[in-house]
Amino acid sequence: MKKVVRKWFVVPLIVVTVLVLVGCNGTPPAPPEPAATNTEAPTAEPTAMPTPIPPTATFTATPDLAATEAVLATQEAEELLKGITPVLNEVGVSPDRGSLGVVDDGPYFLVTRDYNGQAQKILADGQVFTNFVIHVDIKWKSTMGFAGCDVGFRGEEDLVRGAIYRMRAMRLSGLPAWDIEYWRYNSFQSNPLGEVKFSNAIDLKDGAVNTFIIVMDGKTATIYANGSRIGAATISQRESGVIGFYAWQDSGETSCEFSNIWVWELD
Repeated sequence: MKKVVRKWFVVPLIVVTVLVLVGCNGTPPAPPEPAATNTEAPTAEPTAMPTPIPPTATFTATPDLAATEAVLATQEAEELLKGITPVLNEVGVSPDRGSLGVVDDGPYFLVTRDYNGQAQKILADGQVFTNFVIHVDIKWKSTMGFAGCDVGFRGEEDLVRGAIYRMRAMRLSGLPAWDIEYWRYNSFQSNPLGEVKFSNAIDLKDGAVNTFIIVMDGKTATIYANGSRIGAATISQRESGVIGFYAWQDSGETSCEFSNIWVWELD
Protein backbone atom coordinates (compact mmCIF):
# COMPACT_ATOMS: atom_id res chain seq x y z
CA MET A 1 0.00 0.00 0.00
CA LYS A 2 1.32 3.43 -0.92
CA LYS A 3 2.04 5.81 1.92
CA VAL A 4 -0.15 8.90 2.03
CA VAL A 5 1.94 12.09 2.11
CA ARG A 6 0.20 15.06 3.76
CA LYS A 7 1.13 18.46 2.23
CA TRP A 8 0.96 21.53 4.45
CA PHE A 9 0.98 25.02 2.96
CA VAL A 10 3.37 27.50 4.60
CA VAL A 11 1.92 30.99 4.88
CA PRO A 12 4.49 33.76 4.51
CA LEU A 13 5.16 35.60 7.75
CA ILE A 14 4.22 38.98 6.34
CA VAL A 15 0.74 37.68 5.41
CA VAL A 16 0.13 36.51 8.95
CA THR A 17 1.28 39.93 10.25
CA VAL A 18 -1.14 41.79 8.04
CA LEU A 19 -4.01 39.62 9.18
CA VAL A 20 -3.22 40.33 12.84
CA LEU A 21 -3.13 44.12 12.21
CA VAL A 22 -6.29 44.23 10.20
CA GLY A 23 -8.59 43.57 13.14
CA CYS A 24 -12.31 43.56 12.92
CA ASN A 25 -12.90 46.47 10.50
CA GLY A 26 -10.31 45.23 8.01
CA THR A 27 -8.34 48.64 8.02
CA PRO A 28 -4.82 48.81 9.48
CA PRO A 29 -3.99 51.74 11.93
CA ALA A 30 -2.01 54.82 10.67
CA PRO A 31 1.73 54.76 11.14
CA PRO A 32 2.93 56.40 14.43
CA GLU A 33 4.89 59.13 12.59
CA PRO A 34 3.30 59.73 9.22
CA ALA A 35 5.56 61.30 6.65
CA ALA A 36 2.68 63.25 5.11
CA THR A 37 -0.73 64.37 6.33
CA ASN A 38 -4.05 63.39 4.84
CA THR A 39 -2.55 60.29 3.39
CA GLU A 40 -4.47 57.12 3.89
CA ALA A 41 -3.02 53.78 3.50
CA PRO A 42 -4.90 51.70 0.96
CA THR A 43 -7.37 49.36 2.41
CA ALA A 44 -5.75 45.99 2.62
CA GLU A 45 -7.93 43.06 1.69
CA PRO A 46 -7.47 40.10 3.97
CA THR A 47 -5.42 37.40 2.43
CA ALA A 48 -7.45 34.24 2.35
CA MET A 49 -5.95 31.37 4.23
CA PRO A 50 -5.47 28.44 1.92
CA THR A 51 -7.62 25.48 2.80
CA PRO A 52 -5.38 22.56 3.69
CA ILE A 53 -5.80 19.59 1.35
CA PRO A 54 -7.18 16.71 3.36
CA PRO A 55 -5.18 13.49 3.36
CA THR A 56 -6.01 11.14 0.55
CA ALA A 57 -8.51 8.60 1.75
CA THR A 58 -7.46 4.96 1.58
CA PHE A 59 -9.81 1.97 1.47
CA THR A 60 -9.34 -1.74 1.88
CA ALA A 61 -11.65 -3.38 -0.62
CA THR A 62 -13.73 -6.33 0.52
CA PRO A 63 -13.68 -8.77 -2.40
CA ASP A 64 -16.92 -10.28 -3.60
CA LEU A 65 -15.75 -13.87 -3.40
CA ALA A 66 -18.92 -15.30 -4.90
CA ALA A 67 -18.70 -13.02 -7.93
CA THR A 68 -15.00 -13.70 -8.34
CA GLU A 69 -15.49 -17.44 -8.22
CA ALA A 70 -18.34 -17.17 -10.71
CA VAL A 71 -16.18 -15.22 -13.16
CA LEU A 72 -13.29 -17.62 -12.78
CA ALA A 73 -15.61 -20.59 -13.22
CA THR A 74 -16.99 -19.06 -16.40
CA GLN A 75 -13.52 -18.32 -17.76
CA GLU A 76 -12.30 -21.81 -16.94
CA ALA A 77 -15.40 -23.37 -18.49
CA GLU A 78 -14.91 -21.35 -21.65
CA GLU A 79 -11.29 -22.48 -21.90
CA LEU A 80 -12.26 -26.09 -21.29
CA LEU A 81 -14.96 -26.00 -23.93
CA LYS A 82 -12.43 -24.72 -26.47
CA GLY A 83 -10.57 -27.99 -26.05
CA ILE A 84 -13.53 -30.30 -25.56
CA THR A 85 -15.74 -29.16 -28.44
CA PRO A 86 -13.37 -30.30 -31.24
CA VAL A 87 -13.02 -33.70 -29.56
CA LEU A 88 -16.79 -34.13 -29.41
CA ASN A 89 -17.05 -33.22 -33.09
CA GLU A 90 -14.36 -35.78 -33.96
CA VAL A 91 -16.32 -38.59 -32.31
CA GLY A 92 -19.60 -37.52 -33.88
CA VAL A 93 -21.22 -35.95 -30.83
CA SER A 94 -22.81 -32.51 -31.08
CA PRO A 95 -21.70 -30.11 -28.30
CA ASP A 96 -25.36 -29.03 -28.12
CA ARG A 97 -26.25 -32.45 -26.84
CA GLY A 98 -25.56 -32.60 -23.14
CA SER A 99 -23.19 -30.79 -20.83
CA LEU A 100 -19.90 -31.10 -19.02
CA GLY A 101 -20.31 -33.50 -16.12
CA VAL A 102 -16.85 -33.98 -14.63
CA VAL A 103 -13.44 -32.40 -15.11
CA ASP A 104 -10.58 -34.01 -13.20
CA ASP A 105 -6.98 -33.52 -14.22
CA GLY A 106 -5.80 -36.14 -11.74
CA PRO A 107 -3.38 -37.68 -12.05
CA TYR A 108 -4.41 -40.94 -10.41
CA PHE A 109 -1.43 -43.24 -10.01
CA LEU A 110 -2.34 -46.91 -9.55
CA VAL A 111 0.33 -49.55 -9.00
CA THR A 112 0.27 -53.27 -8.26
CA ARG A 113 3.21 -55.52 -7.32
CA ASP A 114 1.27 -58.68 -6.48
CA TYR A 115 0.77 -61.87 -8.41
CA ASN A 116 -2.52 -61.39 -10.28
CA GLY A 117 -2.64 -58.03 -8.55
CA GLN A 118 -5.08 -55.22 -9.12
CA ALA A 119 -5.54 -51.62 -7.96
CA GLN A 120 -8.60 -49.46 -8.59
CA LYS A 121 -9.94 -45.93 -8.18
CA ILE A 122 -13.51 -44.65 -8.49
CA LEU A 123 -14.19 -41.37 -10.32
CA ALA A 124 -16.16 -38.41 -8.92
CA ASP A 125 -16.97 -40.09 -5.61
CA GLY A 126 -19.16 -42.64 -7.31
CA GLN A 127 -21.26 -40.32 -9.44
CA VAL A 128 -23.62 -42.32 -11.67
CA PHE A 129 -23.60 -41.85 -15.45
CA THR A 130 -25.90 -43.26 -18.12
CA ASN A 131 -24.90 -41.94 -21.55
CA PHE A 132 -21.63 -40.06 -21.81
CA VAL A 133 -18.31 -39.38 -23.50
CA ILE A 134 -15.27 -39.98 -21.31
CA HIS A 135 -11.79 -38.77 -22.22
CA VAL A 136 -8.69 -39.97 -20.37
CA ASP A 137 -4.93 -40.08 -20.90
CA ILE A 138 -3.30 -43.30 -19.65
CA LYS A 139 0.42 -43.72 -19.07
CA TRP A 140 1.50 -47.28 -18.44
CA LYS A 141 4.63 -49.03 -17.23
CA SER A 142 5.18 -52.71 -16.59
CA THR A 143 8.04 -55.10 -15.92
CA MET A 144 6.14 -58.09 -17.32
CA GLY A 145 4.39 -58.97 -20.56
CA PHE A 146 0.76 -59.46 -19.55
CA ALA A 147 -0.57 -56.33 -17.85
CA GLY A 148 -2.88 -53.46 -18.55
CA CYS A 149 -4.93 -50.43 -17.58
CA ASP A 150 -8.74 -50.43 -17.61
CA VAL A 151 -11.53 -47.87 -17.68
CA GLY A 152 -14.64 -49.23 -15.99
CA PHE A 153 -18.10 -47.85 -16.74
CA ARG A 154 -21.78 -48.47 -15.97
CA GLY A 155 -20.58 -50.22 -12.86
CA GLU A 156 -21.63 -50.81 -9.29
CA GLU A 157 -19.83 -48.76 -6.67
CA ASP A 158 -17.80 -51.74 -5.47
CA LEU A 159 -15.20 -51.77 -8.23
CA VAL A 160 -13.80 -55.14 -7.13
CA ARG A 161 -16.85 -57.37 -6.66
CA GLY A 162 -19.56 -55.29 -8.25
CA ALA A 163 -20.88 -55.70 -11.79
CA ILE A 164 -19.11 -53.41 -14.26
CA TYR A 165 -17.99 -53.12 -17.88
CA ARG A 166 -14.26 -52.67 -18.42
CA MET A 167 -12.52 -51.26 -21.48
CA ARG A 168 -9.15 -53.00 -21.21
CA ALA A 169 -5.94 -51.70 -22.77
CA MET A 170 -3.39 -54.50 -22.42
CA ARG A 171 -0.09 -55.95 -23.50
CA LEU A 172 -0.74 -59.45 -24.68
CA SER A 173 2.31 -61.39 -25.96
CA GLY A 174 3.94 -58.12 -26.98
CA LEU A 175 0.93 -56.94 -28.95
CA PRO A 176 -1.24 -53.82 -28.38
CA ALA A 177 -4.48 -55.52 -27.42
CA TRP A 178 -7.78 -54.14 -26.17
CA ASP A 179 -11.15 -55.48 -25.16
CA ILE A 180 -14.52 -54.68 -23.60
CA GLU A 181 -15.44 -57.16 -20.89
CA TYR A 182 -18.28 -57.60 -18.40
CA TRP A 183 -17.03 -58.41 -14.89
CA ARG A 184 -18.78 -59.43 -11.69
CA TYR A 185 -17.48 -60.84 -8.37
CA ASN A 186 -13.99 -59.83 -9.58
CA SER A 187 -14.28 -62.40 -12.36
CA PHE A 188 -14.69 -62.25 -16.11
CA GLN A 189 -18.30 -62.88 -17.19
CA SER A 190 -18.57 -62.16 -20.91
CA ASN A 191 -17.02 -60.40 -23.87
CA PRO A 192 -19.42 -58.21 -25.92
CA LEU A 193 -16.79 -58.02 -28.68
CA GLY A 194 -16.61 -61.78 -28.94
CA GLU A 195 -12.81 -61.79 -28.72
CA VAL A 196 -9.79 -59.68 -27.80
CA LYS A 197 -8.95 -57.10 -30.47
CA PHE A 198 -5.64 -55.59 -31.56
CA SER A 199 -4.89 -52.08 -32.82
CA ASN A 200 -1.73 -50.35 -33.93
CA ALA A 201 -3.31 -47.09 -32.79
CA ILE A 202 -2.30 -48.08 -29.25
CA ASP A 203 1.28 -47.21 -28.30
CA LEU A 204 2.72 -50.29 -26.63
CA LYS A 205 6.02 -48.81 -25.45
CA ASP A 206 6.80 -48.77 -21.75
CA GLY A 207 6.03 -45.28 -20.41
CA ALA A 208 3.85 -44.39 -23.40
CA VAL A 209 0.77 -42.19 -22.98
CA ASN A 210 -2.40 -43.22 -24.82
CA THR A 211 -5.55 -41.13 -25.09
CA PHE A 212 -8.75 -43.15 -24.91
CA ILE A 213 -12.30 -41.97 -25.54
CA ILE A 214 -15.39 -44.04 -24.78
CA VAL A 215 -18.72 -42.93 -26.23
CA MET A 216 -21.46 -44.72 -24.32
CA ASP A 217 -24.77 -44.00 -26.05
CA GLY A 218 -27.80 -46.20 -25.47
CA LYS A 219 -26.52 -49.75 -25.83
CA THR A 220 -23.50 -48.93 -27.97
CA ALA A 221 -20.01 -48.34 -26.59
CA THR A 222 -17.58 -46.96 -29.17
CA ILE A 223 -13.86 -46.86 -28.39
CA TYR A 224 -11.24 -44.43 -29.74
CA ALA A 225 -7.49 -44.65 -29.18
CA ASN A 226 -5.23 -41.69 -29.98
CA GLY A 227 -7.79 -40.22 -32.38
CA SER A 228 -8.63 -43.47 -34.20
CA ARG A 229 -11.88 -45.39 -33.89
CA ILE A 230 -10.83 -48.92 -32.96
CA GLY A 231 -14.18 -50.61 -32.46
CA ALA A 232 -17.62 -50.79 -30.84
CA ALA A 233 -19.69 -53.22 -28.81
CA THR A 234 -23.27 -53.70 -27.65
CA ILE A 235 -23.74 -53.15 -23.92
CA SER A 236 -26.88 -54.83 -22.61
CA GLN A 237 -26.32 -55.89 -19.00
CA ARG A 238 -26.37 -52.48 -17.33
CA GLU A 239 -27.93 -49.11 -18.20
CA SER A 240 -26.02 -46.82 -15.84
CA GLY A 241 -23.38 -46.78 -13.13
CA VAL A 242 -20.08 -45.40 -11.89
CA ILE A 243 -16.80 -44.89 -13.75
CA GLY A 244 -13.57 -46.29 -12.38
CA PHE A 245 -9.93 -46.99 -13.25
CA TYR A 246 -7.84 -50.13 -12.85
CA ALA A 247 -4.23 -51.28 -13.01
CA TRP A 248 -3.61 -55.04 -13.20
CA GLN A 249 -1.00 -57.66 -14.08
CA ASP A 250 -0.15 -61.34 -13.80
CA SER A 251 3.21 -60.75 -12.04
CA GLY A 252 6.04 -58.25 -11.63
CA GLU A 253 5.08 -54.59 -11.20
CA THR A 254 2.65 -52.51 -13.22
CA SER A 255 1.61 -48.88 -12.88
CA CYS A 256 -1.10 -46.90 -14.65
CA GLU A 257 -1.42 -43.13 -14.46
CA PHE A 258 -4.79 -41.62 -15.38
CA SER A 259 -4.96 -37.89 -16.15
CA ASN A 260 -6.66 -35.20 -18.27
CA ILE A 261 -10.05 -36.70 -17.46
CA TRP A 262 -13.39 -35.24 -18.45
CA VAL A 263 -16.89 -36.63 -18.85
CA TRP A 264 -19.50 -35.12 -21.12
CA GLU A 265 -22.99 -36.25 -20.10
CA LEU A 266 -25.31 -36.88 -23.01
CA ASP A 267 -28.99 -35.91 -22.87
